[in-house]
Amino acid sequence: MKLLLFYTHTFSFKTAEKGLANVPDIDVEESVRDGVVIFFHVEAEDEEKQNKVVQKFTKNVKWLARKFNTANVVLHSFNHLSLSKGSPELAETILDQVTERLE
Repeated sequence: MKLLLFYTHTFSFKTAEKGLANVPDIDVEESVRDGVVIFFHVEAEDEEKQNKVVQKFTKNVKWLARKFNTANVVLHSFNHLSLSKGSPELAETILDQVTERLE
């Protein structure tokens, strides 16, 4: 697992095109104020240690959010932080588990 974490006063995003055929079409344009933005990259070896990865991922997000006293969090899968790539299904599972823990 690779994480790129940062705090931002304002972060805006808009969907452009989907990368996987089996995901629903969505059109979203939003801005987040005073939030933490996390780009994450799921690696193939994360499947073997999924519980530990989810725990550490969640811990890092909570630490940064507490540091800046915010509950605004953006999680975004980003597959350019490592040469090792986990499956889209694994990335979705980890994202769902982290989201659930953060809520």
